[in-house]
Amino acid sequence: AKERLDSKATLRTPPTLEFVLYLTLSAACVGVWAYVAVTGAGLPSLPLAALVSFLAGFGPVLLAFAFFFANGSGSVFDPFAKKGLPEQILHLGVGSLFCSVPVALACYLAIN
Repeated sequence: AKERLDSKATLRTPPTLEFVLYLTLSAACVGVWAYVAVTGAGLPSLPLAALVSFLAGFGPVLLAFAFFFANGSGSVFDPFAKKGLPEQILHLGVGSLFCSVPVALACYLAIN
């Protein structure tokens, strides 16, 4: 069996700082929404509610692409580095349609 080189594929070695940073920032994206939802603080305007919901739904995806474009091949997103731009755009589109949009909509409905 060929050993995988990306840090998220094994529990035998600690994850890289890049992967830990990605997970932390992704949790912060959802954490902002969770704070608003749990405290019942409510947001003063609909655009702010939409922004917080967008951050919860699309923040982790945008962070992943920011890390990918910043580090390229050799990073935790190495399997995607071998793909061309059309495949990356397709991956982003499908992920957004089936993951980010429903999460953002559910978050928006929950705080409004």
